[in-house]
Amino acid sequence: MELRALNYFYVVANESNITKAAETLHVTQPTLSRQIKQLEDELGTKLFARGQHGITLTNDGRLLRHRAADILGLVEKTELEISRNDQFISGEIRLGCGELKSMNQLVTSMSEFRHLYPEVSFHMHTGAASEIKDRLHQGLLDVGLLMNPTDLGDYNSLELNEQEKIGVLIAEDSPLANLAEIHAKDLENVPLIMMNQLMVRNSVINWLGDFYSSSNVVATYNLLYNAALLARTGVGVAFGLRLDSHFEGVVFKPIAQEIKSKSFLVWEKQRQLSSTANAFIEHVRNTK
Repeated sequence: MELRALNYFYVVANESNITKAAETLHVTQPTLSRQIKQLEDELGTKLFARGQHGITLTNDGRLLRHRAADILGLVEKTELEISRNDQFISGEIRLGCGELKSMNQLVTSMSEFRHLYPEVSFHMHTGAASEIKDRLHQGLLDVGLLMNPTDLGDYNSLELNEQEKIGVLIAEDSPLANLAEIHAKDLENVPLIMMNQLMVRNSVINWLGDFYSSSNVVATYNLLYNAALLARTGVGVAFGLRLDSHFEGVVFKPIAQEIKSKSFLVWEKQRQLSSTANAFIEHVRNTK
């Protein structure tokens, strides 16, 4: 599969129109149609369903569009890293992170680094730990911000200063909102909203102890903002990390015998980073 054909397909998939895609790519419509047909023949499957109202992606086409975005992005990233002068810190740093309080430290480092090297740009991807680790493994991210407990065996890591603390988000009109801190017994028979990350959720379950057996998990989430919306409407009490963000209509309450975790900047041991990414890691290390 040629990269040019993959790029042609990706543009057509996003435009959903051969004519518009041909204009974007500065090629003739017959040329573009022929390239798409050759790609379908090479893969042995139809990528587009053609109808009276235009073209739509087939299931295989949707899969290829998803993969093409990753492949083309990785090719562009590699070309930029190879083409630049190694003595000049520039280019992209791709960072994956969760919703963590330690991002405060990291964004400060990013701002300082950009001040030192204005030709550097950051591309951030927010997601769960499992997704960040997958993207690190695929080479789509240079570094990731992960919270313990997680397996760091495959990574070089740099511990950050901030500790992550788990508490609960509660609707401000709930009687629980009047408590200074929340004990496990306070949540007996209370609907719970839990994070998707299994290892963190297990820490919460251990904290709940015997009271977990009488609890009712009514929802799970991977982004805290959405959990706050559920908590605000009274769907349940949401376990989550303490952030500096304020969510309207909810209050954050610490839990007794706090669950604390460290966070780490990580990068794969087996992957060669660009000098720009390495310089950023050293900047974080020297200013933490």
